[in-house]
Amino acid sequence: MDYLSGVGRKLVADKLDAITEDLRRNIEATVREALTQVPAPAAILVDARSASSSEVFAAGMQDSKRAKIVGRQSCGCVLGIAKPRVMKGGGVLELSEVLWISPKGRKLEGAGILPDETVAPTLSDLQLKHDPAIETAEKVLRESAPASRRASNRL
Repeated sequence: MDYLSGVGRKLVADKLDAITEDLRRNIEATVREALTQVPAPAAILVDARSASSSEVFAAGMQDSKRAKIVGRQSCGCVLGIAKPRVMKGGGVLELSEVLWISPKGRKLEGAGILPDETVAPTLSDLQLKHDPAIETAEKVLRESAPASRRASNRL
């Protein structure tokens, strides 16, 4: 196994660090910009099919207290592939080059995002086309809205 990782490192060693750093900077800038454009309060729905950049965004929103996360634990699939390498014969080598850590230092790969409000639909919910996650998100938003806004919504 050490031999294989050594071979992989030799294939990309000259550019790996620069590509990784550039990718990290670009994604962090995108998430930082998105965080400033989402009005608070916000709710983000996640489940086991939420993966990759949606997890990076949700983690940033959760850690910065800009949003409540509602649903079920996300996939935990956030390793970044900076640049697929086309090999002789047409194959493609994809090496995970970026490990994402949330703003508060949580490792996202393998762990995913743990919701602030855990809600899982039952078989009965699905049969009745009832979505308890959306209902919970709406409740979270109503409860976190400023008091003056809540009063005007009642009129």
